[in-house]
Amino acid sequence: MLEQKLPIIDPQHLGGTSPTNIIMLGPSLTVNGGISKYEKLFLEHVPPEVKIFHIPTHKEGSSPYKIIVFCQALVNLLWMLLRKDIALVHIHISQRGSAFRKAIMTFLVWIFRKPIILHAHGSEFHLFYSQLAPWVQQLLRWVFGKCSRLMGL
Repeated sequence: MLEQKLPIIDPQHLGGTSPTNIIMLGPSLTVNGGISKYEKLFLEHVPPEVKIFHIPTHKEGSSPYKIIVFCQALVNLLWMLLRKDIALVHIHISQRGSAFRKAIMTFLVWIFRKPIILHAHGSEFHLFYSQLAPWVQQLLRWVFGKCSRLMGL
């Protein structure tokens, strides 16, 4: 498998007028939880030559509301991939619904041939994964195999 070079900070953009654009997908910054806290910390320390577009994929609320939030995130992601010069996409993932939401988004980003960093949170992902049907495990392995890098927290 050929490794894809990750333009985390593109040298062509350093000192220039165009920042390196990164999309970050994860829960809303207003959600109470570890991933949101990490996202806030990360966003507070972004170097000036990098611009991060945070797209919330999950917010607290009823099931219909959560579906609307996810659909809005898909539309925003698609719009950004079509309209902006995106260097890479940083995806925060946990278990359960997060894994399936992020699998859909990972596949969409892969279609656009953008490098993907999958940032795994969730200490019990292995338990969640082991309870899935084999064909679902295989599908998740295939989708997440499209990522350029995997980070674990």
